Amino acid sequence: MPLNEIENHPFLNIQEESNDFIFENIRTMIIGTFPIYEITISNPIINSGVIKKQEWSQRAYFKYFYGSKKNHFWNILCQFFEIPFPNDIQECISILNHNGVFLTDTITSTYRNEFDSADSSLYPIHYNSRITEYVYGFSQYDLRTICFTSDLAKSHFCEIIHCENLGRVQELVINGKSITLKTLPSPAGNGRTVKHYFNTYPLSPMESQLRSNNQKFANAYRNRVYFESI
Repeated sequence: MPLNEIENHPFLNIQEESNDFIFENIRTMIIGTFPIYEITISNPIINSGVIKKQEWSQRAYFKYFYGSKKNHFWNILCQFFEIPFPNDIQECISILNHNGVFLTDTITSTYRNEFDSADSSLYPIHYNSRITEYVYGFSQYDLRTICFTSDLAKSHFCEIIHCENLGRVQELVINGKSITLKTLPSPAGNGRTVKHYFNTYPLSPMESQLRSNNQKFANAYRNRVYFESI
C-alpha cells in the first residue's frame, strides 16, 4: 500500500495558463477531488507503485483530468457539444476553453491507503484554496453552474469556500448571483456507480426499461444527467 507516500496534483494550472483561456467566458465549473495514483507526482515507496505508474499509458487516452479509458467524461462532453473526441491534452483544453468549461480538483496534495481510485482512500494534506478565487472571479461574469463528480468533492468545496452543504442540488448566491451547485454521478464505472443518485435524478422511462431488461443503462443515465446539468 502507498500509505505515507505524498502525492501532488500534476495539472491543476494547465488550463488557466493555456493561450486561448478567457477568464470571463467560464459558464460551468466541474470539480473533482484528486487524480488516480498512476498519474500523480510522487516518489513511489514500494515497487508496485513504480509498476502502476509505468503501465498507465496502456490504460489511458491521455494524462489529464478523466483521461482513463474506463472514464466516460470526455465521451459525455463531446456528445454534448457535438464535437470529435480529443486526441491529446491540448485538444482537451481547447474543448474546455471554447465551451466555457473549467476543470479543477479540491485537493492539491494527499496520501492514500490503497492504490484504488476511491475517494475514501484519500487523506488530504492541502486543499485547493484557489477554488475560492475562481468561484468569486468567474461569478462576476458568466458562471452559472458548478458541478461535482462526487459527494466528497462537494463536501470539500463547501469547506474551502465556507458555505453550508445542503445536499446534491442547491443554489448558492455569490456576488449577488444565484449559482446552481449539482453533484453528479461519477463519470467512471457502471450501473453500481450511478444507482445511489436515483433519488436525486430519477430514471427516465427509457432508462428504467433498459434496467428492467437487464440491459446496460448507466451510460444513458449518466449522459442525460450530465447533459441536463452542464
